[in-house]
Amino acid sequence: VVLSGAPVFLPDAAVATADGGAEGEYLGAALSAGARAIALLPLAMDGEVRGLLVLHFPAPRAFDADDRGLLLDLTAQIAVAGRTGALLDALR
Repeated sequence: VVLSGAPVFLPDAAVATADGGAEGEYLGAALSAGARAIALLPLAMDGEVRGLLVLHFPAPRAFDADDRGLLLDLTAQIAVAGRTGALLDALR
């Protein structure tokens, strides 16, 4: 997600495949913590991914178009707030 800048929606992390490494460790930890569905959303500012919003859900769920749209709008607003904060810090 950080490298591609594309969001990832996992309707059921228990059946998601990971190539091992950090991704596999993350999925294992998320499942151990009780997550079943996961949304990984990049926070982009100035064309660069500067953060990641990770949402865990306790049960499998389909992320329909409305869910995806809402979550993408939320991350866009968080990124705007982050950019505004950075600009205010630069003015000080």
